[in-house]
Amino acid sequence: MKTILSIFVIIIFGAALAFADNTSPVVSNVSFNYDGAHVTVTYDVTDAEQSTATIKMKVSTDGGSSWGYNYGTATGDIGENISTGT
Repeated sequence: MKTILSIFVIIIFGAALAFADNTSPVVSNVSFNYDGAHVTVTYDVTDAEQSTATIKMKVSTDGGSSWGYNYGTATGDIGENISTGT
């Protein structure tokens, strides 16, 4: 009976590792540049699993109380499947 219990525990532990959540990507070194017509946002993104990330941008015009400002169109490294890096 002890052997069966050990195998059961190993299977449960293995299943828990297989279904563990992915860690969240980390965004750092965020900077902004305004040229009079456009805002350029640059950033670095890292992920412990070296996977791609989904990058979303939200804009606040009231110091962060709300984030629903329609900033128009964004281009570049924004959206799904963005490679990690600088």
